Amino acid sequence: AAANLAGAYLNTADLRGADLQGANLRGAYLSGADLTGANLEGAALSGANLQRVSLVGAYLRNARLIGVELQFADLRGADLTGASLEQIQNLAGADFSAVQGLSDGERAYLCGRPRKELGTWNPYTRSNTAQSLGCL
Repeated sequence: AAANLAGAYLNTADLRGADLQGANLRGAYLSGADLTGANLEGAALSGANLQRVSLVGAYLRNARLIGVELQFADLRGADLTGASLEQIQNLAGADFSAVQGLSDGERAYLCGRPRKELGTWNPYTRSNTAQSLGCL
């Protein structure tokens, strides 16, 4: 059965390579957590705090990322095919470099975020959000 971690406090947790396929992480506190290479296929992350989370190379196919906070999240190389990215709270400093599976509509939505968010520099990945998304 999929893990039920709704509302769990997992700040700064080391979850590298974890199998969280289909997990319920709604409203979970994951700020600063390391989910590098984790399998989050079909996971429910709506309302989760993903500030400064590392999702480098993470597998997020069909994950629900509705209403999440993504400030300074590192999504480099993550697979977002079929993921729901709506009503994002904030993505200032988030890095989407080499992300796979973003639809044109999702990219347009993300690139339509406030300029202040898109222009925020991520000192760790040395990029800003707009550059990482390829926004014009």
